[in-house]
This record gives sequence, structure tokens and C-alpha cells, in this order.
Amino acid sequence: IRPDWQIREFAFDGVFPEDSTQTQVFMEAGLPVLRSCLKGINGAVVAYGQTGSGKTFSLLHQGQEEEEAGLLPRIVFSLFVHIAQDDDKVYEVEASALQVYNEDVDDLLHPGHHAGLGHRLDVQAAGHVPG
Repeated sequence: IRPDWQIREFAFDGVFPEDSTQTQVFMEAGLPVLRSCLKGINGAVVAYGQTGSGKTFSLLHQGQEEEEAGLLPRIVFSLFVHIAQDDDKVYEVEASALQVYNEDVDDLLHPGHHAGLGHRLDVQAAGHVPG
């Protein structure tokens, strides 16, 4: 370690090997966040890793079969199943899915995302992303 470098420590809730299944990732990373959200606590899932390591696949993959679905489709499905079964409460759901790449922020849920809309958003004060 160079003398002018500051030592930093990072904590992770989980690291998944390449042979992890989508179900494992959901059960260990997504389900605890969903359970907290259902108690009224804001939740976030952050995927960090090398380009090509499978972050987008693990988070967003739709899949042809249920077991192939990524984290976001599983969380959304499970959330709305729970809401549909709970007649005692009224729920308000707000969600965002952002990608930060090379200091650019992209809105992955923008309706025109695949047409190039919602890309390179300006991040305002306090981390607010318009839209």
C-alpha cells in the first residue's frame, strides 16, 4: 500500500459465484429487500462488477421460463402477488431502475430506453434523477 493511499473497507450483503441460479440471487438478495419494503422501509439493490460479469442479466432478465427470470421481474411479481392478497392495506408503489456506467446515469425503466431515451441523465442535488 502506498503511504499516501487511504485504506477503505467495503461491506457486502452477498457475493454470488458464476454458477449461482437466479432463484438463489432472489432468495438471498431480493427477497429480504422486498420484505423490508412491505414493512414500509425503502429498499435498494445494487449490483457492482466488471463489464460482462452478468449484472444486467441477474437484475433484468425476463427469461422464457420462470426459473430464468432475473431479480427485478421476480421482485415485481412477488410484490404484486402480496398486494393482491392483502385486502387490509392500501399500497403506493414507486420504483426506479438506474444504471451508472462511466459516470453516466441511464433510466432503465424509461419507456423509450431501447430507442435511446432516458440516457445520460443529469443527476441533480442530493442524487435526484429527473423523470
